[in-house]
Amino acid sequence: ERTDLGLTKREVEIAFHVIQNETNAEIAERLFISETTVKKHLSNIFSKLGISQRRDIKECCIAYFEGRWQGADER
Repeated sequence: ERTDLGLTKREVEIAFHVIQNETNAEIAERLFISETTVKKHLSNIFSKLGISQRRDIKECCIAYFEGRWQGADER
């Protein structure tokens, strides 16, 4: 199942923790997954949102909730 941002529920979870400034290791520990899995989810998030840096995740989420999100194709 995908959200309006095109992310899976797990990717949204990962994004939430990134926005909270947690490291990959912290996210992995909290969600009981490996750091490699966190990195794979982040790679998917970057691709789906059309971004290349962790800090851009927060910007995309804010834009979405403010009604300014145009989608990755519009970035």
